[in-house]
Amino acid sequence: MRTLLKIGLIFIVLSFVVGGVGAFFTLRTITSFFVIPTKVTVITIPSDSNFTIHYVNNGSAICFYYTNTSCVKILGIPSSATKIENNINGKTWSRSFIFIPTEKEGNITIVNPNPFPVKVTYKLSYIPPSYANPFRPFLDLLLSSIITLIVAGSLLIVGLILIILGVVLKS
Repeated sequence: MRTLLKIGLIFIVLSFVVGGVGAFFTLRTITSFFVIPTKVTVITIPSDSNFTIHYVNNGSAICFYYTNTSCVKILGIPSSATKIENNINGKTWSRSFIFIPTEKEGNITIVNPNPFPVKVTYKLSYIPPSYANPFRPFLDLLLSSIITLIVAGSLLIVGLILIILGVVLKS
C-alpha cells in the first residue's frame, strides 16, 4: 500500500517536472519572436544612395532581418515572403522577411531616399526551408504544448489514481 502511495507521489512530481519544462520551452519560443538576432551588421547609408546585399540559393530559406524600418526601402524581397514585424509602442521597430529564393542568386537592396545618412542594422542568414512556412513556428509551439499537456496530465492522473488506490487499500 505504501508502495502505491510512493509511486503515486513520484508520478505527481514527474508531472510537475514535465509541465514546468514544457512551460519553460513554450515561454522561450514565444519570447524568441521578440529577440534581436546576434552578430548583426551595422551600416550607415549616405543620403540618396543604397546598399546591396548578395545571397545565393543553396537550398535553404533566406531570413533577412533589419531595423530602422521607417527611413529605408527594401528591394529584392519577393511578394510571397513571410513578413514578421516587431512593434514597440505602436511603432514598427524591426522587420524580418523569410523566403525561399527562386533564382540561383540574388540581391537585396536597402535604399535610403532621405537627404540625410541613415544607420541600418541588418542580418542575412540561411535557415531550414521548412521555416519559410509562416505557420511553422506556431504549429511547432501548438504541437509541443499539446504533447506536454497530455504527458503531464497523464502522469498527474496516474499519480492521483495510485494515491487513491493506496489509501483505499490501506484502510
